[in-house]
Amino acid sequence: MAVEASTRRRFGTEALARIDQRPALVTFVVLLIVYMATASWTLPYHIDPLTNVLTAWKLGADGSVVVEEQAELTGPEYHNVVNQLLQTPRGPVSKYPPGASLLAAPWYAVFSETDIQEVSFVVETPDGPRAGVLEMPIPALWPSTLTAVLTTAAAMAVLAALIRPVVGDRWAWVGALLVGLGTSLWSVAADSLWQHGPTAMWLLLGIWGFSRSRYLAGSAAFGLAVITRPQTAIIVAVMGVWAAIREKSVKTLIEAGAPAAIGAALYIVFNRYLFGSAVEYDAGGYWVEGTVSRSAWNTVEPLVRAFFDGQRGVLVWSPFVVIGALAYFRLCKGLPWWLPAAATAGLVYLVIQVRGNGYAGGTGFLWYRYQLETLVAAAPLIVAGFAAAWEKSRIWQWSAAATGVASVTAHAVAAVG
Repeated sequence: MAVEASTRRRFGTEALARIDQRPALVTFVVLLIVYMATASWTLPYHIDPLTNVLTAWKLGADGSVVVEEQAELTGPEYHNVVNQLLQTPRGPVSKYPPGASLLAAPWYAVFSETDIQEVSFVVETPDGPRAGVLEMPIPALWPSTLTAVLTTAAAMAVLAALIRPVVGDRWAWVGALLVGLGTSLWSVAADSLWQHGPTAMWLLLGIWGFSRSRYLAGSAAFGLAVITRPQTAIIVAVMGVWAAIREKSVKTLIEAGAPAAIGAALYIVFNRYLFGSAVEYDAGGYWVEGTVSRSAWNTVEPLVRAFFDGQRGVLVWSPFVVIGALAYFRLCKGLPWWLPAAATAGLVYLVIQVRGNGYAGGTGFLWYRYQLETLVAAAPLIVAGFAAAWEKSRIWQWSAAATGVASVTAHAVAAVG
């Protein structure tokens, strides 16, 4: 699987440096075009990313996360219906961390106007579905959608650059495109401003740093992932401990953990400022409570569904992952430590994620989303295995081709539909 040495002999070190960025550039440009063609630029817009839009707009326009313009539409009767805003002593604020909104905020410093728009909704109640139409002030959606598109495409460009020394130029961009188009990174993360696109970018930059023993830089990127999606602290914890044990170094443990810990501390300070507690129940405390209190069965059952559920199962809707993982363990030997470390960290993350908050991730999207951070962490290993499968035999090759086409087709349907 190591292609880098032969490439050096053929082109020389200087030429290799010139072509290093080509797989990443090809990946970024192709995905940018595809994502922009299929993303959600106007209403309807899922209420989870719409709440991030509102926060991004307020940050850009006023430097605040308090969305007082939505005060009349904040409260139990509107929460999880038309937005995910919570009432606090400081005013209406999003229940989500600020990381994704911070990336979109600079756009809104320039494009800060809002329009009163009619928003239709349908919500399931114990008495059946309830539908209605509300008027609410909504800023332009395109800056937030563009942020989602750019960060998700950038994440896959980082993946291409990260895996290139392991699999070579061709499989670096082919593999990154497969992950970018054969998973819900296309149909969910790149569609609108969820947390998943920015988190994917920061996670892969963190893994990139660890893969080159630049633990401070990698941990800083992980810290930004924590500010965006706090549960990802699990991933940096596992990888940091793995690296420290491997190098038998307390210094490595400190470098791998300190910047990410600062990110976690900033998130706690942010929560205390808004809610008065480290983790407000409605803003993530429910996940902490579920993680601590649920039974073993309430971990095993959603974990199995996260892989095999007919609607949300990652192996059902991205079957190329099966081939990549199997081929890695069957065919790949002597590859860098950070591939299994990142994949293991992603799996630990998924176990705790589904224990705390189930596997479904809500409604209004296809096909899955809670598994995305696990897929991102495991992506280098999956691409390495997929490349090895393609080169092994005709049976492996046909299996890889069939599952790859099926995965991209499934998410093309989801992205377009």
